[in-house]
Amino acid sequence: MQDTVFRDDIDDFDATTDVFGDPPARSAVGVDALPKSVAVEIDATALR
Repeated sequence: MQDTVFRDDIDDFDATTDVFGDPPARSAVGVDALPKSVAVEIDATALR
């Protein structure tokens, strides 16, 4: 599984860790804005 989390406020990174756990099993990217004014966008890829 590979996850990339896009956040409009990278200072709220702790909330991402609360969901995914620690150590981080994802990449996190801070962005200026996301479509439709959402706070988080997640791109996930899973293989069988």
